[in-house]
Amino acid sequence: MRILSRAAAILILLIIVTFHGTAVARKRVMAGPGTSGTINLPFAQSDSNGNQWMLCQGGYLQQQGNMPLFSQGAMIMSNNQGTQQNNNQAKVDENTGEVVIDNLVIGEMQFTRRVKFDQSTGFVRMIDVFKNNTAKEQHFDFTVQSNFNYSTNGGSPITDPKRKGQPLGWIGSTGNQGWRSVVEIYNGKRSKLKTVSNFGTGNNFASSSYSLVIPAGKEAAIMHLHGSAASPAAGEEFVNSLDERKLMKDIPRDLRRIIMNFGGADNSVGDLELLRGDLFDVIETAGGDQFKGTIKTPTYKLTTAFGPVELPENKVIAMFNIGQFKSRQLVVTIDGQVIGGLLDRQAIDLELSSGQVTKIPLGQITRLGYRKRADEPEEWVFNKPYVTLRTGERLFVNMPKGPITFASRYGTLAVDPSSIASIDWQSEVSSVHELTLTDGTTLAGLFAGDQVDLQRDGADAPIKLDAARLLRWQFKNMEDAPETDGPSLDTASGDHFVGSLTGLLHIETSFDALQIAGEQIAHLERIKESPSDVQIKLWDGATVSGRLVEADLSIKTQSGLEIKVPLGLMKEYDQPLPQPPSAMTEQIKSLVKQLNADDWKERDRAQEQLVSLGMPVMTVLNEMRPTQSAEAQTRIDAIAKALTGAAKDKSVPAANPQPGGVQALPLIQD
Repeated sequence: MRILSRAAAILILLIIVTFHGTAVARKRVMAGPGTSGTINLPFAQSDSNGNQWMLCQGGYLQQQGNMPLFSQGAMIMSNNQGTQQNNNQAKVDENTGEVVIDNLVIGEMQFTRRVKFDQSTGFVRMIDVFKNNTAKEQHFDFTVQSNFNYSTNGGSPITDPKRKGQPLGWIGSTGNQGWRSVVEIYNGKRSKLKTVSNFGTGNNFASSSYSLVIPAGKEAAIMHLHGSAASPAAGEEFVNSLDERKLMKDIPRDLRRIIMNFGGADNSVGDLELLRGDLFDVIETAGGDQFKGTIKTPTYKLTTAFGPVELPENKVIAMFNIGQFKSRQLVVTIDGQVIGGLLDRQAIDLELSSGQVTKIPLGQITRLGYRKRADEPEEWVFNKPYVTLRTGERLFVNMPKGPITFASRYGTLAVDPSSIASIDWQSEVSSVHELTLTDGTTLAGLFAGDQVDLQRDGADAPIKLDAARLLRWQFKNMEDAPETDGPSLDTASGDHFVGSLTGLLHIETSFDALQIAGEQIAHLERIKESPSDVQIKLWDGATVSGRLVEADLSIKTQSGLEIKVPLGLMKEYDQPLPQPPSAMTEQIKSLVKQLNADDWKERDRAQEQLVSLGMPVMTVLNEMRPTQSAEAQTRIDAIAKALTGAAKDKSVPAANPQPGGVQALPLIQD
């Protein structure tokens, strides 16, 4: 009997130990804030939709459970290669709850993947941080791809409403008996990257391609989300209503700043992060304490370098106290301005929730922030000209009336302010100043002058600032401007001109001297190790090589700036829509007239001939379309669609090559 009692006791003890061990094991896989330590891969995590996500070696995802959607989710691919990893372990960030996999390698690039499972929504957030460990700039092209257990029987892209063609994500219904739809989110609404997505009905995968330029010794990151929704409509609603600020709130600020395809959570002013309250105003002191309540400061009166400034409390959202030895204040306004100076008070009054009012000495305050107001914008949109200063200020200013003088490699330029997007005094790519035009042209040089004459927006008196104090002068917000694939010329020094070649070029070939009009050139590049030898591709696909007689190339930018670029600096020139010569233009016009012919066979033949001529016909077609009949307009649209698709496939019909390296045009007969 005693033996049985002992056996029963041992059995009960084993059950307790086993149960406790299982509970501990289960506790380890529930990653979240406050959790830390090392975990083994694969790593399992459940969500509220009944899915079990598996994070595998190499950082990709799998789903297990009842009819799982993802077979291999969020794989990183480059040159048809996947990721490599040296160990089977990861760590949990105790502050964010993210699973962090270090030392992932793809090709010659090393990266870290940070993974967060959101149990409430069922989505997985991934941040990939790429590090350039070399001494030179790196260009890294890669794809994020997810494979599914079912083929898609329907799907649609979700695009950024402000940036035509820029995908935010993709929703796909699958063949799993209509259970759930796949949702892939590739970009935020403020993405700095232009990405290309690939998906389609009948496929069992979806992907998005990225291209990063990472300076030497620097890092760059992208973020993407993966999950499912009850229906395509629910998935679309989720993507469109995604609050990017909340999504990125827990991400460390240094990491947020290098995420290239999301920008909604940049809650900072320069290197300073705003302090904001939810239900109460907040004041943070030098000792790290935070006091919450209601700030009682009716006005903020500042003595600034450009005179006294008075701001009502309802226009202020935050303040910083900066300076190690002699402090000064930066006051942040509701519209995004930052005014720096000396506040006229020695303390800030704060009414605590108990009703008591306490005075907090200004010298003890590091920063303060008001609770979010009802009239406060979700994000700052800087549609007014402004300047940012090295001392932290950001001031709205009026547009200058006279031209801006800028000294460049191409001479001193007098630039119309209306054609300028910005001037950067501290460029990321150049040791000198950088001028950016509204057409996308960028060139390095020096702002001419030691002082800048400005007038603050809403102020009567002009101000003078030393040019050395400026970091950036924005004339026009181009963040949401549509990107165009227009003509461009790049130089070996890194300057980029958006515009067309003008004038005549004289080429001495091995057998003859030729004259070529600049507008007829589709591509021009220098031949390596030959200072004056070039290869030219003409509008019809013909190529000509020889010595360029001219020492400079004349280019007119789309913003109206005329520049002469020395041939020795030119890298390459591209023109997607070169102009045919006048004789060919007349033949194209004749074919357009035939699109209105009575005989449908003649109309079909004219349409086929126009398609055969390739993209260069589009300039003439676009000019003539508004005056054509309804049927001719429909046919012109069909031609444009055919040529655009062919261009994407790099299969635009080209003319047959002829002996001697020059391609002949198809014969067009009236």
